[in-house]
Amino acid sequence: MSEHVQRGSEGAADKRGWLDGRASRREYWLWTVLSMVAATLVGLMVPSAALLVVFPTGLALFLVTIRRFHDFGWSGFLVVAMNVGFGLLSLALKATLDPQTAAFVTLLLSLLALIAVGAWPGQPFANRYGPPPRGKDVSEVFS
Repeated sequence: MSEHVQRGSEGAADKRGWLDGRASRREYWLWTVLSMVAATLVGLMVPSAALLVVFPTGLALFLVTIRRFHDFGWSGFLVVAMNVGFGLLSLALKATLDPQTAAFVTLLLSLLALIAVGAWPGQPFANRYGPPPRGKDVSEVFS
């Protein structure tokens, strides 16, 4: 079982669980790809059920992105600020451009941010969020 699931299920001793520690680039990309593939497949097959998959996969991606920011030595609140910023940017673009162009520009900028977070190396030394993440096997990431 994943160490984050175990920590999250231990009760009052450690309530952070999924937000605790740092996420490696590998762990981030595995969760990102899994989330996107699942949401896309369900959205294409059963569009009415897409929200049932998008919410939990989006939440998992949000949580692993917080832990990825911890790997940079940054606060997880910056992930919230980044998402709010993209939302405001999207609204501003929709007010000034036609809807298709605004959606395309927002998608492009979001993808660039997603790639940057996954490509940028974390701090090679211990920071306030813990030691550098060790390389995890795929089975350790999803178990």
